Amino acid sequence: MSYPTHVLCFTDSPKSGQKAEYVFSIQGVTSNYRIKNSTSIFTAELLAIFSCLSRLSFLSPPLKILVLSDFSSALHAIQELSSSNPIVQRIHILLHSLSSVSILVTL
Repeated sequence: MSYPTHVLCFTDSPKSGQKAEYVFSIQGVTSNYRIKNSTSIFTAELLAIFSCLSRLSFLSPPLKILVLSDFSSALHAIQELSSSNPIVQRIHILLHSLSSVSILVTL
């Protein structure tokens, strides 16, 4: 599938040895953030998605965003509207806010 009109955001949560971080890349510009070593990959990936969407929220609408993640558990958690996970809840609020200003997000 092709998304020529979308801004692409790639996310990752690599864990090498004892070091944990999350990474996102928007149109070739990569940002990475060091987090607690005890942070799960699931949480790190949610933080990457949230951070990516937060960064893109500063762009002018209308806008189409495609978030690309290789961690399906995080994407499934975001699809669950009644999630009790606080990061998922923050993502839901952000997604609602983005849609209200004509920023369409595809996960």
